[in-house]
Amino acid sequence: MELNDVGIEWGTPPPIGNPYLDEVMELVERNGFRVHHNEIDFVTTMIRDGVLSLAEAVENVLGDRSLRHRYAYAIPRTDVIQWMVGVGPIVEVGAGKGYWARMISDVGGDIIAYDLLPPQENPATDRDTPWYQVLVADCEIAAAHRHRTLFMCWPPYTEDMAFRAARSYLDAGGRRIIYIGEGRGGCTADDSFFELMSARMTDVSPANIDILSWFGIHDHLYDYQVV
Repeated sequence: MELNDVGIEWGTPPPIGNPYLDEVMELVERNGFRVHHNEIDFVTTMIRDGVLSLAEAVENVLGDRSLRHRYAYAIPRTDVIQWMVGVGPIVEVGAGKGYWARMISDVGGDIIAYDLLPPQENPATDRDTPWYQVLVADCEIAAAHRHRTLFMCWPPYTEDMAFRAARSYLDAGGRRIIYIGEGRGGCTADDSFFELMSARMTDVSPANIDILSWFGIHDHLYDYQVV
């Protein structure tokens, strides 16, 4: 085992399956939700205990130790993870607790994960033990990994993190960015990021790969490339 720079022992842990997806699907079944066009809907005729059951489900998603804080803000499905492995070596910024990185690594992917804060100090997580080794650095560390694909999942829309990461990466010669979140005007990434993508990259997103979204959220996987 190795001791990483935030004091957590880290080696090569055995694969863990996909506990986030397992919990999500159990939540869907227990509360009578439906998965429709890659979105989890409230539309249902099977909710047990009515509003209380619904409130409990929302707390599981939005509460202080919610699924999103325990795992990640976007839900990785098996087909998406397998596709991510195929894009080649990856550098992730804004990795949180490193759940997506862990899923990608578990099936053979080569990924390095960074966040501005260690998981135990990150308000976007439950501050528990990370899923993967998350190194501490500003998002512009992406420039040091221009030969990898840059990956960002749910960068904040109230900050320019996505824009700064992408600009530094492209200025260094990077050529591919995988972005998971909502489109322009949504709850992830700011306008400057989308303006940069329009000016310098082409969206070649695969038609057969998409993200399972929480109710009220419209996540998509965008594959931006310099062509």
